[in-house]
Amino acid sequence: MNYNFSDIEFVEAIILSGYKTGVQVQVTIKIKKGVNQIDKRWIDKYVEMWHIPKNVEVLLKKHTGEILPTIKNPKDKRRMYINEFSEEE
Repeated sequence: MNYNFSDIEFVEAIILSGYKTGVQVQVTIKIKKGVNQIDKRWIDKYVEMWHIPKNVEVLLKKHTGEILPTIKNPKDKRRMYINEFSEEE
């Protein structure tokens, strides 16, 4: 994953249960710089694994950029930030 080992504060692996695969592991890497990414799956995969409701799926896709922003003048034309969602959303 091309991490510089001196930048890593800690690594934690957790075995997840309840899925059809033999082993599914969540790996959390905390970088001293404050950047943290767990994995890069598409939202549809999370919807399948965790049975996420459709309204939440749409919000996550707007946040990640799978669906372009639906508001005027977003901070980023590629995605929406959480604070840009309406109270109803």
